Order: sequence, then C-alpha cells, then structure tokens
Amino acid sequence: MGVVFRAWNERLRRVVALKTILESEDLPRESVERFRREAEAAARLRHPGIVSVHEAGELSGKHYMAMDFVAGETLERRLAPKDGREKIALTKALEVVRDVARAVEHAHSQGVVHRDLKPANIIIDESGRALVLDFGLASVRGSGTKVTRTGVAMGTPAYMSPEQANG
Repeated sequence: MGVVFRAWNERLRRVVALKTILESEDLPRESVERFRREAEAAARLRHPGIVSVHEAGELSGKHYMAMDFVAGETLERRLAPKDGREKIALTKALEVVRDVARAVEHAHSQGVVHRDLKPANIIIDESGRALVLDFGLASVRGSGTKVTRTGVAMGTPAYMSPEQANG
C-alpha cells in the first residue's frame, strides 16, 4: 500500500523513514483512511520495541508519515538469508520473540492490536534490537471509526490467528 524512503528532516536535522501511500487517480478513500489510522495507532505507542511515528499528514496531495529510520533488516530476511550470510541463531531468535512480545503487550495495553504481525513487520537494527513496525491493519480500541468490516479477513493468511481467518 505504501513505499518507504530514507529522508532528511531539515527542521530536526536527522534521518527519518518517510512512508508515502501509493497514489493513483482512483485511490479508494478507505486506503487513505487506513493509512491515517496506521499513523495514529503507531504514534500513540512509545516503546523501545516499536518504531516511533513523529508526524503524518498530506502535502500537495501526497499522504505521508515520518518515522524513526532504523538501519537493519527484517526478521523475514534474517530467517532466510541470501548471499551466504548466516541465518539468525536460535538464542538470538528467542530474544527477538521475547522483545516483540513485550512490544506487542505494550501496544495491547494502549488499546492497539497489530493484526498483521509477521517476520516482514519486525526489523532487527544494527545493534540486534527487534522493533515492530507497520500498524496498517491495527485495531484501535475507542477510536470510533472502523475501516475493516466484521467477517472480512485482512492481513497475511500464513500469519493470521484462527479467529481472524474465520472472520
């Protein structure tokens, strides 16, 4: 749904990740609403295991959100490395699971349920720390808006809970 760029924030004088929605002339309003809700869900979370959102909005018809830039690679890539790199060690994988569980517990305590947690949405930074990102399908308790309908399966089928897969 979006593309992420490494960008320079002039005002704060730092590198950020800038996510923009893939625009088209017939972009469904639901996609824009989901993108806005992703920014709101992630922005309400302050935890060392969750990528922080600093700003979101629209500029010249382009929707964007500015987040922490995290140098590293996704857990998905670490689980199936290419170019002869070593696969993630079991002890490190267990630390990642522990850290992700702590981050997700924090999100739940704030009324945010990720709903698309998978190795591609976990990034391992250069120091080995795991961070959760991409709250595009998150459910936010008390938000008063709904961009998903009951009975409609959303997310990545291989990583869905049975409850979600069954609608």
